Amino acid sequence: VDKFIRIPSSYSMDSLHEESYSFSAWVRLEEEPQTVALDSVYGMGFLMTPNDSYFNDIESLIALEPQAAGARIMQAGPRQGLYFNGDNDFKNAGIGINRNDYYMTLFLTMFTPEESGLHQFRCTDKDDRATIWLDLDQDGIFEASGDKGFEKMGGNNNFTSSPINLDANQSYKMAIAHGEWGGGSRLRPWFLTPTVDWRVMDPSDPAQQGFFKVPFDTSISSSLSPYQFYQHGANEKAFVGGGQYGVTHYLPGQPVTAHSSLPLPYAQWKHIFVNVDDSAGEVKVYMD
Repeated sequence: VDKFIRIPSSYSMDSLHEESYSFSAWVRLEEEPQTVALDSVYGMGFLMTPNDSYFNDIESLIALEPQAAGARIMQAGPRQGLYFNGDNDFKNAGIGINRNDYYMTLFLTMFTPEESGLHQFRCTDKDDRATIWLDLDQDGIFEASGDKGFEKMGGNNNFTSSPINLDANQSYKMAIAHGEWGGGSRLRPWFLTPTVDWRVMDPSDPAQQGFFKVPFDTSISSSLSPYQFYQHGANEKAFVGGGQYGVTHYLPGQPVTAHSSLPLPYAQWKHIFVNVDDSAGEVKVYMD
């Protein structure tokens, strides 16, 4: 999950993905792709000015995924789990934040309680905005009036939610969002279970094993995959999904995804090639 190589941004290379290019590599998959990333969240960064409307309707922020400056599956930020304290923490998280002001972050996961009973959620030390949403009726959509009630646990300032009854071993889609205008920047989300006191959400903490997961289906995002060969921002990437090699390129107006016609076999070396013809608006994938 957290194994990746991050290459510092270079002005001379930043625009390469906006033009025609090709990519090739020899690939050998040693094991069958996983179906879920355990003890993880899916983080995204947005280089845009926050607005309370995004935190009051979290689906509107999720809809901005194609415009994310960066995204990745992660277990923790630069310090304790999802506790971010200062702009450098957000910039070092590997989700596309590269400035001190005017940005938003979003973390999606499936929250799975280990025991039935009353749970609570809170955000402390917020700077400037923080919220947590929980899909209580498990229909995949965050709603102000869901079948089991209001699904915004609190925000956009510091908050402590009312006690929420959850069932053991049931997965509830969760969204944790943060917004930064200027000055300091901070996010600190917590949760409380029937038998354990307040603790900061930290998928990397062995004591929180099993609470957070990211499935590689469409329940969190349709753009997730267990293997990625390269990624620039949130949409420019080559990956393995559904057993096939694929590539996503952002053509004017929308991202376009192309897949190989044959599955990518395991334990065999294969040569993969991507050709992006920006002027013709074509993305082609070859495998030999």
